[in-house]
Amino acid sequence: MYEFKLYLVDHTAVTAEAVIRLEGILEARLGGKYVLDVISVMDDPESAERDDIWATPTIVRTNPEPPRKMIGDFTDPDKLFAALGLNGKA
Repeated sequence: MYEFKLYLVDHTAVTAEAVIRLEGILEARLGGKYVLDVISVMDDPESAERDDIWATPTIVRTNPEPPRKMIGDFTDPDKLFAALGLNGKA
């Protein structure tokens, strides 16, 4: 099971759309073999500090270890999966 944390500034219509898009990418590549935890750095700054998050949006793959991060635009699935160390995952 793959585990991800997505750090955002807050929950808005724009961020909700981005989450839906990201979930679509994860579902297409990983099927139901993932968990995505969406975290607002405004609501939970301690989690952001613990995971060393200094910019948003940031996605962190927490499982399998070691953790991998990507900051910014997640619309390119190949770039996203390469940054998260998931090349070749289908």
